[in-house]
Amino acid sequence: MKNEKLLRLYLAMRSEHVEWISRHSQHFSHYLTLVVAVLGATLGASYYFLGTDGGEVTIIVAFLGFGANIGLCYVAIRACDRFYRRFLESVTVMAKLEASLELDKRPSVPEDPFADDQHWFPQRFYDDRDCHKKGESFVKAGMNKGVNRTVRATMGILAILNFVLLLVVDAVVLLPTHC
Repeated sequence: MKNEKLLRLYLAMRSEHVEWISRHSQHFSHYLTLVVAVLGATLGASYYFLGTDGGEVTIIVAFLGFGANIGLCYVAIRACDRFYRRFLESVTVMAKLEASLELDKRPSVPEDPFADDQHWFPQRFYDDRDCHKKGESFVKAGMNKGVNRTVRATMGILAILNFVLLLVVDAVVLLPTHC
């Protein structure tokens, strides 16, 4: 009876596990689309107002657009971190359930095509988490790995790009032209 309850919990956690990583991916793609759209609109508006001798308006548009985009990049990192943290926490729960259900050990089966494998699941599932004694340590170590590292790097680069473009637009408007 106890193993049946643990198995149901394991199956529920497994589906939740997939759901959290899917949410992470969706949020990243939505934020990426929004950031790129705001970037394009800000660049277009800045170029338009720069061509109409609207220096003050260009600076305001640049500060609002690029500043909002830097904020969006920060929010995207925080939101994606939250979903990835939840995904990693579910990995720790599943590891404990796998041990309780003895899914982490392979039974001896004659004529096994992979007799040297020690586990039912791929070895990489164990390599990443075996060096941690606590689930919290595993989650902390994993926050800047895998797909979340890509999210953090992409949004960080976009935030820096927005800041540089803000400086460039301001420099073009504020520096006198010597022709």
